[in-house]
Amino acid sequence: WVWKLKIAVQEFPVIALVPIAILSLAPPYFSGDWPIARWILAGTAFIIWSYPLFYSSALVYQTKKQIAWTNPLEPTPWIGQLSMEALRSVEPDSILSIPLSDGQTIAVDLYFSEQEKKAPVVFVVHGGGWDAGNSREMASFNRVLTSWGFHVASINYRLAPVHPYPTAVNDVVSAVKHLLDRKTGIQATVGGHFLLGRSAGGQIALQAASALGNQVLSGVIAFYAPADLIWGHQRARTDDLLNSKKLMEQYLGAPNYQPNGLYFQASPVHTAGSNFPRTLLIHGLQDNMVSPYHSRSLMKRLQKCGVSCTLLELPWATHGADFNYLGPSGRITTALIKRFISTKSQMGVKSLSVVERP
Repeated sequence: WVWKLKIAVQEFPVIALVPIAILSLAPPYFSGDWPIARWILAGTAFIIWSYPLFYSSALVYQTKKQIAWTNPLEPTPWIGQLSMEALRSVEPDSILSIPLSDGQTIAVDLYFSEQEKKAPVVFVVHGGGWDAGNSREMASFNRVLTSWGFHVASINYRLAPVHPYPTAVNDVVSAVKHLLDRKTGIQATVGGHFLLGRSAGGQIALQAASALGNQVLSGVIAFYAPADLIWGHQRARTDDLLNSKKLMEQYLGAPNYQPNGLYFQASPVHTAGSNFPRTLLIHGLQDNMVSPYHSRSLMKRLQKCGVSCTLLELPWATHGADFNYLGPSGRITTALIKRFISTKSQMGVKSLSVVERP
């Protein structure tokens, strides 16, 4: 609950305004004989609330110097961070059942472009620790993507432990190929397609991107994705918030770190090659669930392979900080994603961060 409270306070600033207003504006009888304590509490709440707001503005200023931001690619205005639009319930335009080679099917939620009938596609892969979650995760952001002129396909892949690795990756690859096929797919352009995944979905998206290659995809976007499952499993504790060791073992089986083992094969840090599509990685430096090490290591791997890779680090952000796409974290990640998918070339920056990196 502490993690969820942190996201609520930092990424939905309007929520924190309520206790600040109560503490600051309450009449004297409400605060009893402790007016000084009331103001101290209000001041502390304001600092906690305003820290990511002002820090995000500083990062926006830095990115403006490193990336050629041009209208309409600017982040949303500062006041837009008070919006609750991200909580809006959104239904897909259509739900498509995709047949698989083993006779089973998976469902894909489709959201169609608001600009053209024939458009490039953003394939969205939900998170959930490989054993949970569904295609409706952050569905309101899918409408943002359609407003930019993209179709969106949010994929329900099969879950562990019933369906261990590489089932989820194969499901995503099959869905992409099916939807882009001229006979079975939707009205998609030739090229300009992207994969986008968060957390465990980020790992799946990265593996699928490696399988599909840069001839099919124009890029892949991964939020706080576990990219080195060997490193992650070796350092995971059974008492952490996610019980990461259990999640990885029901996804990948018993530990085997050798090149022929699944922990190696499922780690983009070890398997990504020169055919990998250009990549945007996003990670919060306060993420205690998936260490920023994963994104940093993958960036180094991709650079060695000659693949264009941009890493955005958010100093205040924790896991899932982009849940509010108009919040302190979301306004930056949303603008950078738009920049990334709106250009066919690299953005000319290797890493973005307000803080020094070790």
